[in-house]
Amino acid sequence: VASLSDRQMFLSGMGDELSAHGIDFTDRKKETDLLFKTPDVKQVARILLRNGINYLYIGAQDNLAATESAFFLKPVYKNDVVKILEFSPNLVKEYLQKFLLPLHK
Repeated sequence: VASLSDRQMFLSGMGDELSAHGIDFTDRKKETDLLFKTPDVKQVARILLRNGINYLYIGAQDNLAATESAFFLKPVYKNDVVKILEFSPNLVKEYLQKFLLPLHK
């Protein structure tokens, strides 16, 4: 996918392949696991922002545990096998202002 999209991948390939080339992907694997498993929408946003992730390329039936992340992760492609979600930092700010930040009057 990376070679076809002209984009760097945060975590791509199988662990055995990466290890065989001496690539330590432990931290990225932990971040990826947390991204999909945490129900905390703020944590999802932090992971995506911290790592400069703009798109998620995932299985068509896969979803993040933080369902509210759908507010800032929009589908841009889907078929029977995969879907691509685009991350919008601007929508994170909008989400935080609308739902999580206290209103000051």
